[in-house]
Amino acid sequence: MREPEDIIKELKYYKKIYDIHGFDLADLTFITNRNWFLRFAKILKESNLNLSWDVVNTRSEAIDDEVLKALAESGCTKLCLAPDSGSDNHVNEMDKRVDLNHVSKCIKMLQKYPIDLKVNFMMGSPNETHIDIIKTIFYGTKLAFLGASTVSFYHFVPYPGTNFFNLVRKRQQIPEGSDAFDEFLTSNLYNRLIEIKSYSI
Repeated sequence: MREPEDIIKELKYYKKIYDIHGFDLADLTFITNRNWFLRFAKILKESNLNLSWDVVNTRSEAIDDEVLKALAESGCTKLCLAPDSGSDNHVNEMDKRVDLNHVSKCIKMLQKYPIDLKVNFMMGSPNETHIDIIKTIFYGTKLAFLGASTVSFYHFVPYPGTNFFNLVRKRQQIPEGSDAFDEFLTSNLYNRLIEIKSYSI
């Protein structure tokens, strides 16, 4: 992981050369390194670059009031969390290590700060049941009422190299190599809705 000072130096360069107004930080785990993040936020705030920035996706377990305050004061305007499911059973099945109660608490804490929150969910993954899906829809609705700005539901895509990919291949739910496999990857990449399938049981 790069030092915070190095990243701020780069941002100053982009501000000077391109007159940027903001940036996205796409690192799933950067907030989990608490000391690094608090240093980064402090230096960014003190730099007076006046940049607004977004956290494309991060883990909820590292978020508390101190972290949210640091995000807001350093110019963060958007935050995205991805619990993926509203069912504790399916969260465990996916090995997500997400505390759904804490996600709800994060949204309540966020109400004090001018940060928009997006929450992402996924449906149709292996071993997901109808009950799991219903719980996810209800949980997403609950988060919207608690104050989440956006609640999005996406379809599951079995990415090569993941445990779920190996599972659905073992179940012969996706084609082997050759043109059929290339077509499978392309249809998922471009979200061809007519070709979307469920891998749940």
